[in-house]
Amino acid sequence: MQTFIKSLSLAGALALAVSAPAGAFSVAVRPLHPHSAKTSVVGVAGACRNPDVDARVASAFFEMPGIAEAQGATGTSGVAIELSSAGTLVSESIIQPSGNPNLDRAALLSARMSRFAPEVSNCAAVGGTYLYTVTF
Repeated sequence: MQTFIKSLSLAGALALAVSAPAGAFSVAVRPLHPHSAKTSVVGVAGACRNPDVDARVASAFFEMPGIAEAQGATGTSGVAIELSSAGTLVSESIIQPSGNPNLDRAALLSARMSRFAPEVSNCAAVGGTYLYTVTF
């Protein structure tokens, strides 16, 4: 099975446990390579309205670690996430460390607690590997 990395970005300072102004973060999904992963049809009835849809973050979770906030720590953590064709998280690992282990752990937690919608290719859900970037 070939693995393709795509980019999924969560940037800014959204904090669910720490107050943050609404809209203080942004989320984007950008393919980095042509796609040719396995697909699985998930109940397509009749004609498909949108045959090709990028994967996306359906519900983002973010919590700034208290110790990192107290230190004024900033940085960007890159997390490789693998999504199933149902959009569930299969695995996650840091591939671009921020330089601060507290921020990296928070980025992993963000990936685990967020919910995703899978990519759709030719009206079929597609699993794949993405780069989930968290900027603190």
